[in-house]
Amino acid sequence: MSLQIKSLVKSEVTVQLYALAHSPSIKVGKAGKAYCDLTLCDQSGEIDAKIFSPTDDQITLIEMCKTKPTIVWVEGQTNEYNQQMQIIVRKIRFVENDEGVSLSNFIKWAPQPADEYLGVYKNALSKIQHPSLNLITRTLLNAHASELKHVPAAQKMHHNVAGGLIWHTSNMLQLCDTLLALYPNDLNPDLLRAACILHDLAKCQEFIIAEGTGKVSEYSLVGKLKGHIVMISEEVRETARMNGMDPSDEMIILLQHTILGHHGKREFGSPELPKTPEAIALAYIDLLDSRMGAVHRLLEATPKGTWSGRDYALETDLYHHPFVPGYPLDEENDRKV
Repeated sequence: MSLQIKSLVKSEVTVQLYALAHSPSIKVGKAGKAYCDLTLCDQSGEIDAKIFSPTDDQITLIEMCKTKPTIVWVEGQTNEYNQQMQIIVRKIRFVENDEGVSLSNFIKWAPQPADEYLGVYKNALSKIQHPSLNLITRTLLNAHASELKHVPAAQKMHHNVAGGLIWHTSNMLQLCDTLLALYPNDLNPDLLRAACILHDLAKCQEFIIAEGTGKVSEYSLVGKLKGHIVMISEEVRETARMNGMDPSDEMIILLQHTILGHHGKREFGSPELPKTPEAIALAYIDLLDSRMGAVHRLLEATPKGTWSGRDYALETDLYHHPFVPGYPLDEENDRKV
């Protein structure tokens, strides 16, 4: 197999590799000239790539990457921009069938089988005793069940792998259990668990997933205009109405509020600030696991004893020190990156 993305260095060397190309866009630089921006990934990691002064054939290839999984062969030069490594692409082409390259070599999945994560969902659902909350949660979970196994939690920032959404939410449900044990008199367990299960479900409609990749190629129209938070809140209300419940019932409004506030701040996409114990708890649980998901992503991509580039989610670079337990010592960990 070709060079892996994790093994690339920032020393402006020429590299050749196979990769899965996704999240492409055509942009215009400061000089008014068009360039292509895309992400290249394999099972070891991902890297931003740029094609300056693209040819018509290259633009056609980029456009195809938006809607279907596209394995490409790339030749280019690595460098560093804004503390992040990137590839300046010189040549890029589709991979032919006789090259022996399989899509499965480039798809990164969540670390555990999907059924294990969904088992955490089912266990949490079985603990929701409030009849309305249980019915609403069960109905919406069943409605999205067929899509959940391959949807990522985000395009780039955290748990951005196939099955990343159920990985992230199952982690959050386990954090809910811990917080409920610590604060049994301060949090309604039914409300917190129901909101946790539901809070990101509408990402199944917000994201357009490149078939078979678990990668977000772009956001859907409704995803751009409403966003997953508003979308799932509307689904809660409609599900309540369709099942003969009064949408103005206080518990249903509290469920909607807990979901609406889970990004914590309006500037982070929440239509309302969290104003109840459960809403505050869910916002911090979501923040904690999303940030740890970003840490996990960087640790996988960064050899021990070295620093990652600056990460947008963490607002810092990360040192992968030698005492982090879960990663074998890289044989080339002393190289300059």
